[in-house]
Amino acid sequence: MNYLLLKSTYALLVAACFMHTFAEQPVKLLKEEKKNNIVISGTYKPESFFGDKFSTFNKGDTNFFARHTLDVSGTYKNSGITFKGTVRNKSPWGSEDGIAKTTSSTFKMNEVVVGEHTHALPRNIFWLRELYAEIDLSKVAAIPVELLHTVKFGSFSYQLGRGIALGDAFAVGSESLGFYSDSAVDRFAYGLLISDELIQNKLNHEFYVALLQNKAGSLSDINAKILGQEYGRLQTPARGFGSVHFLVSGALKWRVFEDIQANKLELQPYWLVTHEPEQNVEYPADAKMLLGTIGFASEMNFNEFEFGFDCAINLGQQQVKGWDRNAIIFESRDGVPTAVNSHVFAGTPTADTSQRLVYVTGSATQKAVDQAFRSVKQNGLEITGVADGLTSQSSVFNGTNRFRDPYVNIFNGYMAIADASYWFANKTVRFSGMAAIASGDDFPNFNPIDGNYSGFVGIQELYAGDRVKSAFLLGGAGKMKRPFSKPTFDEAPDKFQTAAVSGFSNLMALGTSVLWKPVNNDHLIKVQPNIISFWQHYPTGNARPYLGTELNLFVHYGMLENLEFFTTGSLFIPGSFYTDRKDAAYLNQEQLDVADQQDVTGFTADAVKGLNDNIALTLNMGLKFTF
Repeated sequence: MNYLLLKSTYALLVAACFMHTFAEQPVKLLKEEKKNNIVISGTYKPESFFGDKFSTFNKGDTNFFARHTLDVSGTYKNSGITFKGTVRNKSPWGSEDGIAKTTSSTFKMNEVVVGEHTHALPRNIFWLRELYAEIDLSKVAAIPVELLHTVKFGSFSYQLGRGIALGDAFAVGSESLGFYSDSAVDRFAYGLLISDELIQNKLNHEFYVALLQNKAGSLSDINAKILGQEYGRLQTPARGFGSVHFLVSGALKWRVFEDIQANKLELQPYWLVTHEPEQNVEYPADAKMLLGTIGFASEMNFNEFEFGFDCAINLGQQQVKGWDRNAIIFESRDGVPTAVNSHVFAGTPTADTSQRLVYVTGSATQKAVDQAFRSVKQNGLEITGVADGLTSQSSVFNGTNRFRDPYVNIFNGYMAIADASYWFANKTVRFSGMAAIASGDDFPNFNPIDGNYSGFVGIQELYAGDRVKSAFLLGGAGKMKRPFSKPTFDEAPDKFQTAAVSGFSNLMALGTSVLWKPVNNDHLIKVQPNIISFWQHYPTGNARPYLGTELNLFVHYGMLENLEFFTTGSLFIPGSFYTDRKDAAYLNQEQLDVADQQDVTGFTADAVKGLNDNIALTLNMGLKFTF
């Protein structure tokens, strides 16, 4: 027994010595770096905006406003962990409503869901823009490895390549169309980033998971009755568990070489998969999407020459559900709000004398309407259950587009962008050129049949250029919209009348710029004019593809060490696309309803200006104070 006790004690001592030797260096490192470091920093940016003909290119389409953006960040660093939080306040000057509004919600009168409403928050509030912790796993676990392994979780900025396939624009501020803003993202998505260094300072792998929307976190969401119009769900309209919009992605970042002169070559292949279980084609949650993207990006600097590119292709599909468009709505009859079926008629639906069928709770007629066989083949036909004697009303017909059968859109879009620069005059003047293409297609849901969608689909994209910048057509959150063709099927929903594409899709561009950065030890000066011409990749609405040409100017002047003056001006000359689409409707029905909310006259023939082709002008200037 004594021998065994002695032997066990000896083994423990050997193990303790081994562990002490193995962990000695990390422990010393932890002791040396135990000192905490807390840094408070921030940015205050007051600015003003002016625009003329900047939205619809119409005369009188003019806007002016001023606002400020305040970001305050706190960073805490300890050995092995970094914690950072940023709060933001953004408010237009001269407005009691502020910039924040509640989310939209509906309300119900009897059996009719009536409209949507939101409310302003008349206070200057702060909100969390980012909040995350980053942990160095090797230091926390006291493992003596030279390669860096970290995990980062919370709300933080993350993108793939140049942010076209996947950007960080999770929640974007309500910027006005045509106004450039380099801080438009008001909140970043919540996610998890695992980063592993495979070769020190050479090769790094990243794995990213983001939670973009969760409808499985409360009983009210799980039991929300939103699917009663889906084929086969009349008796089980609740959402159910599992409606989670998530994204996973991976990237391999390879720094092929880098020297002391800052010459370098970086390569980044990447991929992403996102599943969105609730998309809105015509109605909430009437479609779902599984999207995959494979891409490759690169950046190279060699002496005075710079070059970079980003390209990607889409895979996956959108599944649009079979849907009964019939809903109980209010209709004015002799000035009296009357509950009716939106897509069921008393009489032949194409006859001038037919009216929508009045909704009577629990009636035999309504039961027949609800139990009608759901198929596009029944559109425009008489509902047989009524004629068989369920009620005295014997001529009840489905509307000509009451039913929409399920269909699938296959994604096969692609995009590519490349730009290059060359520095002159001891790297004080830089000339750059850019070429870009993003595949396009017409709106995939105009014709409810199986098909392909060739337009490139980006996630949270807010790309406005790198070496060549766009301040108008791609700048900020209010990207210039290009209307699709009109729907081809009968009785198209109003919201389809003005369906449009914006951002880096269905687009081709050629541009050039000059950047002047004079050597000045007292003041930082940057002046960058850009000129870019844009075309549609896929013509829509029988309009010619030339969108127009943008001329813009970025100026930055460092007045003090932490105080900068900036201004951005743009001029957009609309092309033949907007000439051909003159007078095309620009606002959708929801936007028209908002504009009409304060009209008490009852006059309904309000004139709404469509698109035009006048030259647009925008100007943004302000100060940026950092601390």
